[in-house]
Amino acid sequence: MEHDHPHALDFLRQDCANATEFFRRAGVNVMRPQQLFNFVTDPTVTEENREQYLEKIQEEVHPSLTASEQIDEAVFLHAFIPRTLSQVPHFEHDQEQAQAGAAKDVSIDLSID
Repeated sequence: MEHDHPHALDFLRQDCANATEFFRRAGVNVMRPQQLFNFVTDPTVTEENREQYLEKIQEEVHPSLTASEQIDEAVFLHAFIPRTLSQVPHFEHDQEQAQAGAAKDVSIDLSID
């Protein structure tokens, strides 16, 4: 799948969920889908720091999810992922809110360009 496909991030998110669920059912301690998604999409992960990144995540991996982690996973799997800045009408304001730690109500435009 090309990264510029309109649903690429949705498909990647679902692939991350499917892969982690497959290995979790097989009894393997795996990272959560959001951690895998972030690993795949993080532009700061390079060949040089990949092992450090994975070791850090490995420290956070537990055989079962807490109730809070289950909620976080469900929210991540169903959250809207904007594809363009035009779908985030007040991105400057939202960024300021996020930096201030008060990003409860970010604004999105659900129409597809």
